[in-house]
Amino acid sequence: GGRLAVLSVTRRMLEMAEADLEDSAGLINQVSSMAGVEVIALMTEAEAGGIEVSLRSRNGINVASVAERLGGGGHPNAAGLRLEAPLKSARRQLVAALGAAIEGTAPAGTATEGEVAG
Repeated sequence: GGRLAVLSVTRRMLEMAEADLEDSAGLINQVSSMAGVEVIALMTEAEAGGIEVSLRSRNGINVASVAERLGGGGHPNAAGLRLEAPLKSARRQLVAALGAAIEGTAPAGTATEGEVAG
């Protein structure tokens, strides 16, 4: 498994599950128990457009700094932001930023990125 888990929830998924944005929030907690995962990003298509992003981390990876660079904010281990882009391009942008944050804390020669779900 990788150190980064990225979950994407589309409007269609929410509609099919008869759920809303708040219902998807618990997913991030379930993934946090996966062995080796240090950063979790939950990307949810917002009803009004754009992508709502929730970030969680452990082991000294500061997700607030990533969120701030992308227009959001929060705390070192829990942050959030909104990206005004289609899901695929928002995901690429977020994975690049989080990968760089993980790399900054990784010992030399270790794998720094992987994805779970999608």
